[in-house]
Amino acid sequence: MFNQVTLSASVGELAALRYTPAGVPILVMNLTHQSEQTELGVLRQVSCEIDAKLTGELALKWQNSAGSCVEVQGFLAKRSLKSNRLILHIQHIELKKVNDNGS
Repeated sequence: MFNQVTLSASVGELAALRYTPAGVPILVMNLTHQSEQTELGVLRQVSCEIDAKLTGELALKWQNSAGSCVEVQGFLAKRSLKSNRLILHIQHIELKKVNDNGS
């Protein structure tokens, strides 16, 4: 099965950096995406927010990234064993330059 997401977004609210009992840093952030997509030949405005999680060195590196424009790659999973809400587990993240036209 394939589960891979690539998304360009703005980093919104950041939760406080926390650590697992094993000492692994965890950072949860909110990502906001806005774009135009073509569906059945019709251009539509797309807007969404998704919670995302960084672990390890990525969590430490991006803990002060609120307001940044980023491109992320990762996979979707349930937030916890008891929840059906999804969270994006980020495996790769890079800063995205914003052009004058906003893209």
